[in-house]
Amino acid sequence: MSESSESPETDNETAAGTNLPAEGSDVPHTSHVIPASDERIVEHQTVRVSQTSFTGPIPDPQSLKEYEQVFPGAISYIMETATKEQDHRHYSEKFKLETEAKIALRGQIFAVISLLLIIAGSIWLAVLGKTVEGIYLLLITMGILVLALMGSKFIPILPDIIKAWKGNHDDG
Repeated sequence: MSESSESPETDNETAAGTNLPAEGSDVPHTSHVIPASDERIVEHQTVRVSQTSFTGPIPDPQSLKEYEQVFPGAISYIMETATKEQDHRHYSEKFKLETEAKIALRGQIFAVISLLLIIAGSIWLAVLGKTVEGIYLLLITMGILVLALMGSKFIPILPDIIKAWKGNHDDG
């Protein structure tokens, strides 16, 4: 029975037969031989792996240098692509804002036209002798307009208001 003393393993092949990175590579490692009681050698290894990442269209300067070494012209290609992406994003955002503004303006124009038509209809009903219906049409329209201008926080109470109004007018 011989016991081996603890010494660092210099061979790159482990007991399981796998290859480790060579010394001086980017992944540092250490190996220690630990003697076992039944004369087998058990090896403990520590491997440290590091990873870098970046966000955005342009990598960090070190990565740019490495890309340029592997693919000549990579820096100009990456910068050109990033510029095109930024221009596209600006165009898309501008288009979206302009479209939203056009839709809002169109909605306001149709709202004013509708309001004027309802007011004209109320006046026309009053001229025809249906004053009560004309006033109701005008008041309901103005109430909806006030609720719309005040915001939607009063809309949930609208059914309660209608129930209360109907309860007071069920005599007829």
